Amino acid sequence: MLDLTRIINGETKRITFEREYPVSDLSADILSGFALVKGFCEIRADSSDFIDFHADFCLSLNVICARCGGEFDTKLEFSLFYPVAAKLTNPDKDQDEYLILEDGKLDIDEISRTAMILNLPVRFLCGDDCEGLCPFCGADLNKADCGCDFSAPDPRLRKLKEYFNKEKNKG
Repeated sequence: MLDLTRIINGETKRITFEREYPVSDLSADILSGFALVKGFCEIRADSSDFIDFHADFCLSLNVICARCGGEFDTKLEFSLFYPVAAKLTNPDKDQDEYLILEDGKLDIDEISRTAMILNLPVRFLCGDDCEGLCPFCGADLNKADCGCDFSAPDPRLRKLKEYFNKEKNKG
C-alpha cells in the first residue's frame, strides 16, 4: 500500500515509488523473471480532488515459445496512467474511470498485478519466423527439416473432402 495522506494534506505535491515483483505466477508460459515498476503519484494541477498515478513497467522474463516449446528471454515494457480520487465527491458516477483511495492509501500491488496480466501477450513467440514443431514427428522445424510428407491430407478431414466432392459432382 502506498500512503498518499501527505499529498492529500498538502505536505507534498509528489510521491515516487519503486517496486520489484516476481512474475512466474502470472502465466503458465512464464518460467521465471521479475517486473520492475517505477512511478509517481502527484497532485493534479487543475484540481485537488484528483491525484495522477503514473507507473512504468519493465518485465524481464524467461518464457516458453507457443510454437516450438523452446525457452527464451524477453522484455516487455509499458506505462500505466490513472487518475486517483482523493475525495469521493459523486458516488453515482462510474467509478471505472478512476482509482479510489482506501483510508488515504493506494494498493499499488494489486494495480500493478492487474496491469501486468492485462498487458501480457496472448502467447509468447521466440520469433515471428518460428516454424514450430512438426505435426507428425514432433521435430523442431527451426533446427532442421524432419523429412515428413506434408502433402498427405489430414485423415481427420477425409469426410469433409468426400462431402465437397459429392456436392461438386451433383452440380
